[in-house]
Amino acid sequence: MQRYRVYVIQHNVFSKIFYLLTLINFESSVFLLLPSLISHTSGEMSDIRMETWFRHLAGYST
Repeated sequence: MQRYRVYVIQHNVFSKIFYLLTLINFESSVFLLLPSLISHTSGEMSDIRMETWFRHLAGYST
C-alpha cells in the first residue's frame, strides 16, 4: 500500500511538470508566431522592431 501511495505522488508531480512544460511551450509558440502575424497584417515589420521583439523573447524565456 505504501509503495502505491509513493507512485501516485510521483505520478502527480510528473503530470504537473509535464503540464507546466506544455504551458511554456504553448507560450513560446505564441510569442514566436505573434511577430509573423503582426507583420502579415500590418505590412512588413521593421528589422529594428523584430530585433527588439526577439530580445524581449530571449529575456522572457530565461
